[in-house]
Amino acid sequence: MTMRLRTWDYRSPGFYFVTACTAARRPLFGEVALGRMHMTPVGAIARDALSRLDGRDGRIECAVVMPDHVHLLLAITKARGRSLSLFVRDYKALVTHGCRAAGLVGVDVAVWQRGFHDRVIRNDQELDALRRYIETNPLRWSLARASGGAST
Repeated sequence: MTMRLRTWDYRSPGFYFVTACTAARRPLFGEVALGRMHMTPVGAIARDALSRLDGRDGRIECAVVMPDHVHLLLAITKARGRSLSLFVRDYKALVTHGCRAAGLVGVDVAVWQRGFHDRVIRNDQELDALRRYIETNPLRWSLARASGGAST
């Protein structure tokens, strides 16, 4: 079942908040300690793949790679260009192919959970709030873990 807005064209210029999770929420990308993300080689590939997406009908406003997920704010800049789904598909493929080429995961190992979560950003206040959410995600992760809470 999709949670997409039925009347929205996901190729439309605008800002989108995206969360993509690892398969089974495995902490493939690293660990957070004292509010800072410490990446594994797989996490470094996930981080570096973000810059390879930047500029292809859109730009990455900000992003964070967490142990078991990635958050990003994507600005689609070209009308009727690539859709949000294509951006996410390309990102996941870059990471998966990079990990396999480096021998970090086998061909039988899924890196990503199927699909992704998204939100269409409707105004500057929402954009600013989500930018802060992304920037503070490692710190909030540490605080949640220290108090016995779930990941963010």
